[in-house]
Amino acid sequence: MARDDFSKRVIETLRTRVASRCSNPSCRIPTSGPSETVEKSVIIGIASHICAAAIGGPRYDHDMTRDQRKSIENGIWLCSGCSIKIDRDVKKYTVELLRGWKNEAEETADNELGNRIPDKDEIIHTVSSALTGLPTKFIPNAIANVHKSSNASLEKLDPRFHVESEYSPLGTKIGLFAKEDVDVRMNIEPFSAKEYIEKYDRLMEHGEDLEMSSNGFSFEGSGIFENFPTKAKGGKLIISHQKRKAVQKLWLINRSTREQEYFEDTVGKIAFGDTSFSFTGAACDGIFSLKYRQGKHEKSGKIILSLNFDSWDNIDLLQLPYFEKVHSLFTKLRAGWLLQTALEIDGKRLMTSGELDVAKDSIVIDAQVVLRYIHNTCQITKYLNKRILFSIDFSYSSKEYQIIQDVVDRLEGKSVNKSSQKESVANFQILVDEEGKLLKQFTSISEPTKVEMTQRKPDQITIYGTEIQLPLIRASLDNIIPKIIYPSKELQVGDTVKVELYAAEGFEFREEYLMP
Repeated sequence: MARDDFSKRVIETLRTRVASRCSNPSCRIPTSGPSETVEKSVIIGIASHICAAAIGGPRYDHDMTRDQRKSIENGIWLCSGCSIKIDRDVKKYTVELLRGWKNEAEETADNELGNRIPDKDEIIHTVSSALTGLPTKFIPNAIANVHKSSNASLEKLDPRFHVESEYSPLGTKIGLFAKEDVDVRMNIEPFSAKEYIEKYDRLMEHGEDLEMSSNGFSFEGSGIFENFPTKAKGGKLIISHQKRKAVQKLWLINRSTREQEYFEDTVGKIAFGDTSFSFTGAACDGIFSLKYRQGKHEKSGKIILSLNFDSWDNIDLLQLPYFEKVHSLFTKLRAGWLLQTALEIDGKRLMTSGELDVAKDSIVIDAQVVLRYIHNTCQITKYLNKRILFSIDFSYSSKEYQIIQDVVDRLEGKSVNKSSQKESVANFQILVDEEGKLLKQFTSISEPTKVEMTQRKPDQITIYGTEIQLPLIRASLDNIIPKIIYPSKELQVGDTVKVELYAAEGFEFREEYLMP
């Protein structure tokens, strides 16, 4: 079933109504900026559907009409990361929550409209001078000094904790590690109680991190917690078990030939709970990730594979790092190759899974389809000698997917159809001239013959926002017999006559591009 996608106008309006920032109040990152090409810009935001655009999608509402699904009321502007996150946990990211995000983001943008945003350098210079006492110019150890000063200030509030901090574009992360048993009371707000209980149970039973918004709790019993800005907008609390570094080995097995093919090591961490343990890791510079949870008395657990294309954004299609490796992995899994894994800690193999058949897993099916589309776009740019940059903000309908596949088939000489049925396969019209030469020519054909037709105007396709003009198509029909369909009236010069082409034995229809 076709997706009910937004129009370009709706997409642009969703973006500008929130000042091109992510609508997630815990994110709010800018989603547009300049490209290296002067005439272009880079957009890392997505107009996401609150209720899915197609059956089976997240938060799909059967009662909605097609117009309602495509309307601006059903859209929310998010960065690429948050758009993926809301679709992976529909229980957490409900329709009501997303609509609340949207309203809040639009209200914030309205309040900021016309007001000067504080200069980043002003803030950095002020903090650096206050915390380090150093002049506001480049100093190699200035950043480290800021962290050390911040950590020391927090540790003075409660010497029972060791503090470690780090900064990334996503925000500042502060880790608190108790040096001894510490009695701290945590007060959970009523609206967060159910979420906390569910996540606490998963933390204790399976070792999964407990992650909550900072506005859902407060602390008593420690100067750090009492003075720490837990109410800061966008803050998060993460409680986790002590984790151990681990490596997940992956390899594929051809069920027919028993041939084996090893994949990249998935490096991550393992956390143990009371009833099971969980592993989360990544390979191929974070493009591929794997996670699973397994009971202590189970032979194998549920493995979840996923892909993250963020690092491919704005990279030449023919230079995408690790693409061939992950494409080969999911193509073979979909084709029925078996997956086997082994868990290692400190070089020691702790356990090996059985041979897993994941060919029908929805994650494998979806990943293989997306990677096939990317592979086909790579083939097109290679054959046509075009340079196209990958964009993480891409989408396609089933019709567009098939168009791209058809283009690749023609380029690779695979656009061939054969038939043994004696049926009509094509028709066209010819103009009756004064001497009737063309009409006589087709009338005289009684044995199977070959007909070639060439496209008059080339087609165009769009790949990741770039339009490409395709070469002309030449269609060849081998082993056909033309049949003239005469009109009931007497023919006059200038009339048109329909010619029906019937397949004979050995019929073949082929389409190919006339390459320059």
